[in-house]
Amino acid sequence: MYRGVIVDLPEAYQGMIGLDRLRWQSDFGQDYLVLDSGSPGPEAGGNLILPLYSPENQVVHALAVLRFSKAVEVDEETGEMIEQMSVPLSVAVEREIIRRTMDMERQRFYEQAIRDPLTGLYTRVYMQESAKRLLDIHDRDANAAVAVMIFDLDLFKSVNDNYGHNAGDEVLRQVAGIILECTRSGDIQVRLGGEEFAVFIAGSDASLASNVAERIRERVEGMKIAGPMSSRSFSISGGIAYRRQGEELLEAIQRADKALYAAKTSGRNRIKLAEDG
Repeated sequence: MYRGVIVDLPEAYQGMIGLDRLRWQSDFGQDYLVLDSGSPGPEAGGNLILPLYSPENQVVHALAVLRFSKAVEVDEETGEMIEQMSVPLSVAVEREIIRRTMDMERQRFYEQAIRDPLTGLYTRVYMQESAKRLLDIHDRDANAAVAVMIFDLDLFKSVNDNYGHNAGDEVLRQVAGIILECTRSGDIQVRLGGEEFAVFIAGSDASLASNVAERIRERVEGMKIAGPMSSRSFSISGGIAYRRQGEELLEAIQRADKALYAAKTSGRNRIKLAEDG
């Protein structure tokens, strides 16, 4: 089965991409190029390079490199065969370019769907996908525990009211940066919406969730933002729930959210563990 691969362009072929048909024929004399492999012994041989032209502007946009175990000699019959090969090869490359472009576009749109544009944290869309995988693993292995942490910035509305939404956005970016710095790349860091965040920690380190949450709280408490908010203090409250085997994602989030509410009502700027684990 054909499988496209991406490789660096060898130095010997540098400068060939981008030539138009007239320039290629002027430089090389015909619509192909023969190069020795440059390797002695059993690696000796030759390379036949075919320029593949873009149908829109007749500019070389790809090279087909055919490698032979011995020196390449092109006679009239071989030349005709090369000419016949060029068109279908160009079509194949064109299709491959279109396919890869579509794949890149799909990836770009997927990234836009799973990444919050303001903070760079994951969105609820990604949370639903990835957290479910963690829960499936936990259901099969009790040691692969999952901790759910929910955070909410305290009195965030007053930031927007007193300093404007641009200032509020900067606060959210700073807090998101703290969350990323205090967690591992394998954890799932989510902006749930507004000033609310979630973090999922899985594996043997899930038991350390309280330490991670406290570290985030301390960092936010010590956060300083230059400008009009330089004298303002910030704080964040959090709730933690350790997911039970068989428990639905929403149930675990609700227990963590209930613990967050307890942290808010008991004075803010603190972390609470769900009473039922």
